[in-house]
Amino acid sequence: MVHGTDIYGLQNQVTNAAPIMDIGVGAQSWDSRVNGRANVIQEGAYYYLFFEGSQYAFTTTYNLASVAGVPEGNWGWGLARIGISDIDNANINNKLWQKYQYNPIDQVFQNSQGGGMQQPYVYYLNGAYRIYVWNTGQSAYNSAVLLSGTDPYLRNYPAINGGNGQCERYHRLGFVDGNGWAQTTGVNNDYLCYGPYQSVLGANDYSSLWNTWIPGAGGIPAGNYAVTFENMIDSLNCAGDFPPGVCAPIATLDITHNSGNVRDSIFVPHRNDYQFTYTYQDFEQQFTATTANAPYEWRTFFDSHAYTRAHNVFLRQLNGRYDTSAPTASMNSLPSTSAPPSFQVSWSGSDDRTGIWSLPRMERLAARNDIDLSHLLLGSMLPHLRLPGPSARQFGLHKRLLGTN
Repeated sequence: MVHGTDIYGLQNQVTNAAPIMDIGVGAQSWDSRVNGRANVIQEGAYYYLFFEGSQYAFTTTYNLASVAGVPEGNWGWGLARIGISDIDNANINNKLWQKYQYNPIDQVFQNSQGGGMQQPYVYYLNGAYRIYVWNTGQSAYNSAVLLSGTDPYLRNYPAINGGNGQCERYHRLGFVDGNGWAQTTGVNNDYLCYGPYQSVLGANDYSSLWNTWIPGAGGIPAGNYAVTFENMIDSLNCAGDFPPGVCAPIATLDITHNSGNVRDSIFVPHRNDYQFTYTYQDFEQQFTATTANAPYEWRTFFDSHAYTRAHNVFLRQLNGRYDTSAPTASMNSLPSTSAPPSFQVSWSGSDDRTGIWSLPRMERLAARNDIDLSHLLLGSMLPHLRLPGPSARQFGLHKRLLGTN
């Protein structure tokens, strides 16, 4: 990433530049092969970077015109941030950008579109940050507003949480070690973590809205999910593994239902799938949760080839629709007469899920006197406006001119 006020001096920053952040953490992380097309905004004390990511360098297998190939990569997008003070200290290229732990924000499900979701663009318009994502699979949802508050699509299952972590409640071996649930070698293979027997609600049912699992937490909506396992090991040396020349399996990470008898997804990381020692790495899988197959488990089976510590498992719903009802708008009745030099027009809006964050207005009211309102700010939250004129009867206001978001 280059920065500065002299466009002709930027090439020196490009030559031999180092990456500003890691390309995924773990062979199976959602962005293990691609981080690209950065888009940056500034809010408060941070710069936020929106980027595309993928588990495959191309959008189809082999990327050859002569070979049809199949969609690859589970392309999606996520975000990272860096403090403004770090930018000011010229540390922008020193890998100080922090990726959001619960990336991706959105992602293709099971390679259904190849590179069909990528290139996030963020901009500020009408009082809110909006993001546009090039997405061939959801043309009606390419543009969205970024809102603060509880993320309805995120569910986190910490390994430890004051006795209420998933691994603390459901395990056959292991112990609390630092900020995770761990096991050393020299024991029989068994489950480091299983459960939590997650129930499933109907599609788009967010009556149970929570981000961090505890025993007794409610169900999750039916739908497609990305599931990320976070764990670490102590050694990358395969020299002592058996058979010689083969790196040993570390754990079996799977998603199951029917008391573990049916596997929805499985991945077995080997020692050479880890990039660093004592560093949490991500291993992502995907599955479809249904009410018929619930409850579900996400399990870590310890293979006793390396010290292993589990940190958490988190789910990201990929096809959820938390806000499915359109907002409403209304304009209050005009007074029959009013004293000069002006009269008041007022309106209101409502939305039962995400709330009204702006009340955009047309720049010109269709009226007999053709009053030009282009000087007004679009997206204002003001619920009223005073118009010039002695009488409301002079103006033909139309409800279609009132919009909500």
